[in-house]
Amino acid sequence: MFLERVPPRGISFRKPGAIHRARFLSRLIYALKIVLFKYAGFKLTKRETQGLVDFCVFGVVVYIKSWFLCRLPTAAPANDLNLLKLLVQVESPSAKGALKKLCGQLWYLSEELVALAFFDRDIDASEKSDGGRTETCG
Repeated sequence: MFLERVPPRGISFRKPGAIHRARFLSRLIYALKIVLFKYAGFKLTKRETQGLVDFCVFGVVVYIKSWFLCRLPTAAPANDLNLLKLLVQVESPSAKGALKKLCGQLWYLSEELVALAFFDRDIDASEKSDGGRTETCG
């Protein structure tokens, strides 16, 4: 709906619940609802509206795919590197904040985790067999 499409099953909204200790995605969902209902009585300044829209665009365009793929341990290193490359390309305050946070969490990407790539269905077999000669993180 945020991208001006209606899902096949229609649209329904639920009353917001508690967001203490909530994950990033729940905050994104609430931000999307605020943007979608901005003409329904929310009194937001231009700065607040622009910040919410930037946050929502970042979440929908950049973050959602990585969030859904994070459950697959074999895809984690490739997923994180792809997210890192995308965050470098995107020009938004949300992307800059996420990039800073992600760079502080790259300690776990090590030579040992490269072996997980052999079990990742999204990495081409030719890339797995060329001995690492293909540059994937330029």
